[in-house]
Amino acid sequence: ISSTMDFEFRSLTTSEEVNGAESIKTFELSLSRPIGINVEDTDDGYVTIMGISDKAAPVVKDTLRVGDRVISVESSVGSQMWDVYSTDGLTSAVTSRLPGQPVKI
Repeated sequence: ISSTMDFEFRSLTTSEEVNGAESIKTFELSLSRPIGINVEDTDDGYVTIMGISDKAAPVVKDTLRVGDRVISVESSVGSQMWDVYSTDGLTSAVTSRLPGQPVKI
């Protein structure tokens, strides 16, 4: 059993260098439970970060932003990435890890 869990996030940013066009950045993080993010299913079919706890780890506060989308999460057995379609699926994947156990997102 892996001691980490992978999550993939997508961040939508606006770049002045691209004439105000939006760009998408995809990235992964390795975190420990509790992660310290509030997520919600959104009308566009994504799981979106709606808030970040004051008690979240510095890497969460420095890297994630409200509006970032959770795209995929590592399965609890093995290292295969599973697409995230709902907050229920994300919650189930994260809570299958022990508190303090690293979670890679």
